[in-house]
Amino acid sequence: MLLIRITIIVLLFVITPISNGLYAQSYLQFIDTIKYSTYAQKNNSIVNFYPSSGYLNSSINNLIFQKKLPHGNYKVEEFEFTEEIVEVNKNAISNLNLDNQYTFKFNHQEEHVKNKGTQLLLNCLRIHNGVFYRIKNFKIKLRKDVVYNNLPKKTEFSNQSVLSNGWDWYKLGISNDGVYKIDYNFLLSNGIIDGPLPSTQIHLYCNNLGMLNTTNGNHRPDDLLEHTLFFNDGNDGTFSPGDYMLFYAKGSDRIIWNNQHFSHVNHLYADSSFCFIGIGSGGVNL
Repeated sequence: MLLIRITIIVLLFVITPISNGLYAQSYLQFIDTIKYSTYAQKNNSIVNFYPSSGYLNSSINNLIFQKKLPHGNYKVEEFEFTEEIVEVNKNAISNLNLDNQYTFKFNHQEEHVKNKGTQLLLNCLRIHNGVFYRIKNFKIKLRKDVVYNNLPKKTEFSNQSVLSNGWDWYKLGISNDGVYKIDYNFLLSNGIIDGPLPSTQIHLYCNNLGMLNTTNGNHRPDDLLEHTLFFNDGNDGTFSPGDYMLFYAKGSDRIIWNNQHFSHVNHLYADSSFCFIGIGSGGVNL
């Protein structure tokens, strides 16, 4: 079967104003042919309907053809196809959940700001009146919607950093995501405290959002954010010998889920993130 590939053609580009910027529409149209793999299963049944450029989606038990598109939000405007009847061994598809029509889905993938993409997902096998069909080739027209926010953004800055509030501050390095335990002896032996004190005078501040996004307009905290601590202090409100506190913190790396796969995003500039312990009255930590 010949594989037909036609370069994506931008047919139309329209820009209209909306309340928070500019709204753009571009149209992509292309023709493609789906090739299928044929092989023998253990039960000697011949399988000839798996798309070579695709996969078996085990979560919905359906066969999916996939095609990479430029990153964006798409809607199907037009869809034309030719199909063929395929002889299928019932044992080979006993676990499949087939529809009676072809359907689409768009899956966004983003490893980092410079590596983004969108996958066109098309179930390429269907059943109608007990007969199995598969797509041979198709022509599709997609509408891509983009919002350009060209209005100035209001940026708010803190009047002063929380680090300037007069407390005693101590910096902690965090290497991995997890729950951390700090006990009374740790604070005492490291000179952070010099004896028992009210638990409400111990505070934890950190952001730990991974690498800053290279897009200047993305939100980022202007100052350190306070995190909740869990105290095991005997319910007397005093952090004293034998007591400890727990908190959850993230390291510098990130693990991202894109609804199909996990991807690791390693921090390029640091192998640790940092938290700050503040000793003083006030704050919101309970």
